[in-house]
Amino acid sequence: NQPDGWDTKKMNESLKDQTLLLYMSHVKTIKSMEKEFKFKSFFFWQPSIWQKTSLSNFENNINSTDRKSFDEDYIDITKRLKKEKEVIDISDALNGINKTLFIDEGHLSKEGNILISEKIGENIVAYLKSGKNKF
Repeated sequence: NQPDGWDTKKMNESLKDQTLLLYMSHVKTIKSMEKEFKFKSFFFWQPSIWQKTSLSNFENNINSTDRKSFDEDYIDITKRLKKEKEVIDISDALNGINKTLFIDEGHLSKEGNILISEKIGENIVAYLKSGKNKF
């Protein structure tokens, strides 16, 4: 179930490309079931510590680990996902907040989780208010 417009032969076999292709394959598979099974799915691309623009001292120490490759790959995948209408990019949701919201490289604090859940909720409420929620 290959995403539209993606030529897998041209994609190199890097982990980044495999990750992106697998993620979008899952998105397309779930999206294809919505009408038949009468449900709506949402896919959110969430923030990472490598994208947060205002890091606390604690987060700076976490972010200083030698993860440059992962950093670049995550940011590149984020840029490429912005072209996908099925994926809602909320990766900038924590930008400008100079508080400790990450407790390690991949996990949010309670406050960070609350902020992300609010952002997800805003998107779902906007969808419901749009009137597009008919099957």
